[in-house]
Parts: sequence; structure tokens; C-alpha cells
Amino acid sequence: MTDKVDDLVKEVVGQDTNTLKNKILSTTKGYPSFSLLELCRVIDASVKDIEEAIVELKVEGFDIEVQEHAVNRTFVPPPGHEQHLFQRIKDSGTIKFGLLSDTHYGNIHSRQDVIEAAYDHFEAEGITTVYLAGNLIDGYHPMINHNELLPDCFDLEGQLTYAAEHFPKKKGITTYYIAAEDHEGWWHRKTGLNVGRVMQQYFHHNLDRKDLNCVGFGECDIELRIRGMKKEQRGPIMRLSHPGGGSSYAYSYKTQKQVEAYQGGEKPQLLVVGHYHKYDANYHREVLNIQVGCCEDQTWFMRKHNLAAHVGYVIAEAKIHTTAGTLESLKHEFVPWYDKGYYHKWMKREV
Repeated sequence: MTDKVDDLVKEVVGQDTNTLKNKILSTTKGYPSFSLLELCRVIDASVKDIEEAIVELKVEGFDIEVQEHAVNRTFVPPPGHEQHLFQRIKDSGTIKFGLLSDTHYGNIHSRQDVIEAAYDHFEAEGITTVYLAGNLIDGYHPMINHNELLPDCFDLEGQLTYAAEHFPKKKGITTYYIAAEDHEGWWHRKTGLNVGRVMQQYFHHNLDRKDLNCVGFGECDIELRIRGMKKEQRGPIMRLSHPGGGSSYAYSYKTQKQVEAYQGGEKPQLLVVGHYHKYDANYHREVLNIQVGCCEDQTWFMRKHNLAAHVGYVIAEAKIHTTAGTLESLKHEFVPWYDKGYYHKWMKREV
């Protein structure tokens, strides 16, 4: 009897919101722009109901909106807007910041000990700003990491909750991260979610982690500035990047080809790269390129493709010319870590 009443209510009121939202997403999939009136006809709903459902979808993280009698969707989230880093070490014209990548929270191979040690190190060095070059969480792909995920980490909410509980939280330290097309981006490919925006929404409003801030999808430019620079004076650009594709035999090859592909006038002075799980530093086309390693042991996917994992993180110190706004020098320290068995092997014996 209850089911009949529910069915009658649906006939009178119309489609329930979740069903309507699913129909909107499936009907507009693959269409950057879809006529609003045509959508009303196809899914048999009123303009008002569709507009209200789209508002909810936008809140949930889908890049969808109604503009000029059309439903518009963005299938590739925009890269990060330029950010500005203001930090000074005394009067030296130098700024210091932490760099890491590929923490892959949710995967059994994620190295929590390395991440915690990194933030203890950052705190000891007086660093207040850390940049993470993608893959903060591991995502879900049934053909790649199904057997390597922790319990309760098979969906986006579960991985974000786990990351919020375990990612180091240090007073005065803020971490800026980019979302990537792979791993967390697998959810973007499957559903069209702006996964970076959803991640930040969960961290800020649901999980009390306002120290974790998403600054873009795939890449983001950071303007490095120091006090004493004039407002109109532009500082050097550091680009966070999480590219695609596989590793190369020569570790430097990928970053060299990346800067070779940049058009004139759009090169950064410093390129910080994740994704490859490698540490490397080179100078090519007047760009300082640093791959910052990873915070995850070798996975089965990496093992079967003969890919090494360079576990560790980087502390960088950049000297900037006050009046010219140029990058005068860059010192960086890579802190390597090894497999867990190494530390057990070299522990002192108890006497």
C-alpha cells in the first residue's frame, strides 16, 4: 500500500530530484551546450524543476549552469589561477617553502611516516607554505588500484575523510595542492565532477581542514614575491604541474620536453612537477625544473611497468631581486626516504 501511495505522490509532484539530476547529466553528457527547451522535452520536466536541479548539481561539484536558454557544461576543469606567495626570511630577499607530491591517501602504499616527517621538517625550518603537485588522494580505478585501497577508501568521500584525519596539521602551515587528471581525476572522467572543487569543499566545510587549499586542475602558476617589491613589479613565476603520460628512461627527458613545448612568453622561471614519482633537477630553456619525488612506495602498477619510486620531499629557498623581480638563485634540498625494511634493518640492537 505504501508503494502505491509513493507512486501516486510522484505522479502528482513530478520526478524526484535525484532521478531528475541523473537524467540531466546523462542527457547532456558530451554536449558543452544543450538547449534548455529541448532538455525539457527529452526528460519531460519543467524549466523551473531543471533549473533547481542544476543549482543542486553545481553545489555538488558539477560544472553545469543555465545561460541564455541553454544548459552549459564544462568537461575539463580550468587550470589554477595565478596565486601569490608572500613570505620573507628576515631581510635577505629570500623565501623558503616546502614541495611534495603524490601522497596517494587511501592506498596501502602511501607513506604516512614520510609525510609526517616532512611536515615536522617544514615546521623546524620555519616554513609556513607548502605546495603539493597533485594526487593528494589515490582515486579509484577497478583495473589499477582495486586491491590496494584501504577499507572505506573506495569512494571520494571515504578517501577525503581518511586524508583529513591523517594529513599532518601544523599551526601556521598552509598546504596548496592541485588536482590531477589521473587518480582523483578518475572520478572527474567518470562523472564530470570538478573534483578539485569538491575536494576543497569537503576539506573546508565538512572535515575542518581549512589548511588544505586546492589551487587548480592540472597546473597552477604561483607568483613569488617579497616585501619591498613595488605593486606593479612582477615577481618570478613558479608553476605547479601534474602532467600525464608515462615515465621516460632518462628522468630529465619529460620536463625538458615539457618546457620545449611552451610557447614563447609563457614559460615559468621554476617548474615543479609531480606525477612521475621521481626526483630530478635540470635547467632547460632558462627554466629550473624540479621533480619532487613522491610519498608512496612502489605500487604493483609501477612494479609491472619497471617504474621506480623516489620517495621523499623537497625544501626550496629562492632569492628574488627586489627591484628587478627576477629569480636570482634557487637552493633546494631533496630529502630521500627508502623502503620501510631499510629502517628496520639499520636500527640499533637492544642490549
